[in-house]
Amino acid sequence: MPLPTPAFWVANAVPLPVIQAAANRAFATVLDHHPRLLERMGSHANQTFAFVPTDLPWVFLITPGTHRLTVARHPARVLANATISAPIVLLLALLEGKADGDAAFFARGIEIAGDMEAILAVRNALDDAAIDLPRELASGKGPLHRRLESALARLRAMLLAREGVRWN
Repeated sequence: MPLPTPAFWVANAVPLPVIQAAANRAFATVLDHHPRLLERMGSHANQTFAFVPTDLPWVFLITPGTHRLTVARHPARVLANATISAPIVLLLALLEGKADGDAAFFARGIEIAGDMEAILAVRNALDDAAIDLPRELASGKGPLHRRLESALARLRAMLLAREGVRWN
């Protein structure tokens, strides 16, 4: 494991309740905009998935079917049916369907463990969802929502380019 980056140390200083609140809001927004996501996952929606950013100090435990998201400090002992580990930029790109998960896996940019059928169900559901985080996170944010969306889209593009993540 590489040494922690300055971003890791800054992120580590953020209180966990702040991260929990932001993650819950983003998760609820995505589920509101994509209600078929849970249908597409079928019975796997009730399983717990651990998303582990390898470059940040958090673990995100998500049980989609119950709309439950919990954030814990990394490394944490977590009980999950499936675990997906990768740098945060790649995890977000996969969430949006902007990166090729198969290519990332075979290039060792992503690690998966646990119930492979559940992981495939998540992947297929996300691929069909057409999630656009800048658009969705900025929606309904008053008169500045278009500027916020534009700023988030530029940030996404910059981070993907810096991390060398190829758009799908």
